[in-house]
This record gives sequence, C-alpha cells and structure tokens, in this order.
Amino acid sequence: MTDDFGVYVHIPFCQHRCDYCDFATWTGRESLMAAYAAACRREVVEADLPPATSVFFGGGTPSLLPA
Repeated sequence: MTDDFGVYVHIPFCQHRCDYCDFATWTGRESLMAAYAAACRREVVEADLPPATSVFFGGGTPSLLPA
C-alpha cells in the first residue's frame, strides 16, 4: 500500500477554445479568475485532505491565472 496522494485542480479558463477540447472550459471570463482561485483554495482547506505528494493543474490553460 502506498501513501501517495495526488490532487487535480481543474482550471477552466482559456484564451481560445480548441476544436478538439473535451474539457469544461470558458473563454473571455478572466473576470472570474480571482473568485475561482479563492473557491479552489477554500475547497482544499475545508476538505481536510492528507498531504499531497503531487498537484496537477489542468483542464484549460492554467498559465492564464496569475501566480
């Protein structure tokens, strides 16, 4: 048995929508980014998860979010 625990954080924001994309993503909604990031942080804290050994940010274009 392993203690590895990974977390996936879906980032639904994109500059443009790719024809092949199957993810739930949005374009032109940059005004929602700060509230979305805050909601993600709250959800992780309230979930009382074990320490993560990896975190993957994916879905849309995570690099659109400010650091």
